Amino acid sequence: MSEEQTNPAAERIKERKRNAVQPEEFLKGADAIRPTGNEQKLSFTDSFADRLTEHLEQVQADGIGVTDLAKLFGVPESEVTEREFEYTAWQIRNVVYNWPSEGALLFDIATDQTLRAISGEWDDVPPRQRFMIAQSLRSFQDECLFCGGIPDFNNKPVTSCCSERRVLTFRCPDCERRFLEFSTESRENSHIGSNV
Repeated sequence: MSEEQTNPAAERIKERKRNAVQPEEFLKGADAIRPTGNEQKLSFTDSFADRLTEHLEQVQADGIGVTDLAKLFGVPESEVTEREFEYTAWQIRNVVYNWPSEGALLFDIATDQTLRAISGEWDDVPPRQRFMIAQSLRSFQDECLFCGGIPDFNNKPVTSCCSERRVLTFRCPDCERRFLEFSTESRENSHIGSNV
């Protein structure tokens, strides 16, 4: 490949490295999170929680479309396709992303919209990192933004929504929405316990 020809994948990697942020510092600077009283845990600021709730209500009313995912992942709408699986999944370019529930996807889209509204720098964050930040913020809910229940980490492994493997979950026991799943299996032992 000559110097005039560039590898698009290599260029995307360089761009991601140039624009990557330290998530905690970025979110504190956007007034989205703050330390709790004991400084051991982070939580949403009141103003961010209020705006996130407003955006979540709007996303629930409007539904999710190709445009929402194209914005979150920074791709043209033509590269976004909803997939027909038993779980919530969308194909972005050549990668299929899945969510443990429709609520988790609604939360991510509302988070994206909220951070766009409060930070002029959110669009500069690499798209894959935006997704990972939105994903991690699901665990910051002290109260479920859908029903007001108290989400918790379930230490009892259950079958994943999205594959045949055992996972731990962060979920709301009241409305039963799963927000995060954590694998209980190492890669070497991923076949163990997958047939439940």
